[in-house]
Amino acid sequence: MSLERALVFDVSPASDLSKTLRDILESHFAVVLAAVPSSLDAAKTSELGSELDVAIRRCGPRLIFLVSSCDAIEDSKKLLAVVGRVAPNIAVIATVDAFAPNQAFELHHPPTITPRRSDFWAL
Repeated sequence: MSLERALVFDVSPASDLSKTLRDILESHFAVVLAAVPSSLDAAKTSELGSELDVAIRRCGPRLIFLVSSCDAIEDSKKLLAVVGRVAPNIAVIATVDAFAPNQAFELHHPPTITPRRSDFWAL
């Protein structure tokens, strides 16, 4: 039996915040860690959309996880907005390190995303 795939975007790869999450997910999913452009500020939205579209199509995930540190919230918002446009039918779970509850709220409610009835938000 093959496992469903989960795609993980670690917006703060230097801190490797997604390691624990990946370890937990690996018992239930085939986990794919996706590369995030080093500077989302320099990336144009259309180019970023194309890159993410390719990564998502290549992986074919059932779920997408976005993991961020509190100092990468702005980049995470951009990435989350583009993922929402590129893959609107795939559930995205965004997490921020444990010491950033206000930033987590900010990330989950960006003005560019309209929550669907099927979305679940836990803070």
